[in-house]
Amino acid sequence: MNESSFKYFVTLTIDPDKVNSKDPREVIPLLRSFLKNMTSRYGLKYILIPEHHKSGGIHLHGLFSDSIELVDSGTRKAKGYEKPMKIETLKRKGINVDECQMVYNLPQWKHGWSTAYEVYGNVNGVASYITKYITKDLAKIFGNFYYAGGNITREVPKELTDTDFQTADFDKEYEIAKAFLKLKYLTTDV
Repeated sequence: MNESSFKYFVTLTIDPDKVNSKDPREVIPLLRSFLKNMTSRYGLKYILIPEHHKSGGIHLHGLFSDSIELVDSGTRKAKGYEKPMKIETLKRKGINVDECQMVYNLPQWKHGWSTAYEVYGNVNGVASYITKYITKDLAKIFGNFYYAGGNITREVPKELTDTDFQTADFDKEYEIAKAFLKLKYLTTDV
């Protein structure tokens, strides 16, 4: 199983001053070079989903194994707040910094900005979150919906059960209208 392989949820953003971040033909060579280097030298395992930012620039969300260098970004993610905040801001707001999630940067990503959060908790929640990005707009920015690499397991574990679809208690349902598809997640105690 891969869930133990992935330790960080990452976002990689391309600096438009270094490369035209709106042009996939300019971004993909940088991304491929970075990923090839990281997998061959450090054993990185990854899943990355490219998407267009509202500015039109390409950025990526995904999961990385712990084969990356991390530095403290100087910010933390507090419960109830959407964006990370500087430590001074958290203290000024009366938020206990020790109860906040550390936000890291990835110094090996030289093509723009990066953030990384340690993944914890429910693996199904993480899978659901990543699925949201893959199915968000069904754009194949680099010719694929997502990129995956390193020594990851590609065979999906299967368990066949006799479950009544109509009465099963599904956690969440997603509709992907463009693909004429509905997905449902069912949590099972394994």
